[in-house]
Amino acid sequence: MRVYANFAATAPVRPTVLQAVTDVLSQSFGNPSDPGREGRAARDRLEESRWTIASLLQAEPGEILFTSGATESCNLALRGTACSGLITSPIEHPAVLHAAQSQKRHGLAVTFLPVTADGIVRIQGWNTASFPKTALCSVMTANNELGTIQPVREIGALCRQHGVLFHTDATQAAGRIPLSVKEIGADLLSFSAHKMGGPKGIGVLYRRRGVPLSPLFLGGAQEQGFRPGTENVAGAVGMAAAMQEACRQMEEENRRLSAMGDRLCRSLLTIEGAAVHAWSAPRLPGFLSVRFSGVRSARLVPMLDRMGITVSAGAACSAGNPRPSHVLRAIGLSEAEALETLRISLGYTTTEEDLAFLCQTLPLAVARARALT
Repeated sequence: MRVYANFAATAPVRPTVLQAVTDVLSQSFGNPSDPGREGRAARDRLEESRWTIASLLQAEPGEILFTSGATESCNLALRGTACSGLITSPIEHPAVLHAAQSQKRHGLAVTFLPVTADGIVRIQGWNTASFPKTALCSVMTANNELGTIQPVREIGALCRQHGVLFHTDATQAAGRIPLSVKEIGADLLSFSAHKMGGPKGIGVLYRRRGVPLSPLFLGGAQEQGFRPGTENVAGAVGMAAAMQEACRQMEEENRRLSAMGDRLCRSLLTIEGAAVHAWSAPRLPGFLSVRFSGVRSARLVPMLDRMGITVSAGAACSAGNPRPSHVLRAIGLSEAEALETLRISLGYTTTEEDLAFLCQTLPLAVARARALT
């Protein structure tokens, strides 16, 4: 038996998405910038996808820019916006943190908001009036290691009140929880398709109409000149199909995954030395960050892989990095505790049989790992 419990890294491509992408690749192969019949057909599919994604975000189609993924979208938002300072948090994805560090090297002031021990960005006492009105604030919608859902509506309201632009990295949230750029008050919003069962290599940057932005690349007028290069039509169609299906099933799926996550958590907490991080905080359904005292995740993850379970020790982008997670360190864990942490994330293919296998196999793996220590 094989159980995939690493949806935070990527999700299996949905069958409907695979069919939609295949249809485009075989039938709508034209260049969408070409005025010929094939190009017009491809342009129609691209714009239909833009309209679908915009409607699901309560945005306008002209506010949706297609990119190669959330990393590019985050970089375009942070590095393409003329601002005098950046406000962010220490638990952001490296796509945001590294872009912020790059901007800092170019002379921009970077301010980090505090986070609680449960991995929630703390905005109490945040005096946005002390920041320049041309500042940009970037706080993720949901954390990619803890699954904690951030108070983005409150942050967006504070930013609007003081004239600060607000960007949110919604990569983990898209397709999992309701997203409305109007309710969030986002000026810029980023996410990828592959976390919700879409293809890899396609992402979106929502840019509120009128927000100033400069392209990172040069070479064409595609995507209103903000993202030159021939558009990935098949990817855009697959992204729209994945998001549409995920949003349609969201309410029922969230109930199912929340119940599964609760049962798995209770099972894991029966293991000696187990601790679940940020369990009391608002979290994505079926998302667990769990630590087993005395057991390094670097040993446990490959052992579980051999036993038929795919989980991770943290963000996929940090795979191979021997240093402890910056997210876990930011919420107060010691280096040893951070290195003992697993990320388990369930998704739309997870079954009751999968859950039973996880509950049965994880304690065995922890016991074996401890015996080898």
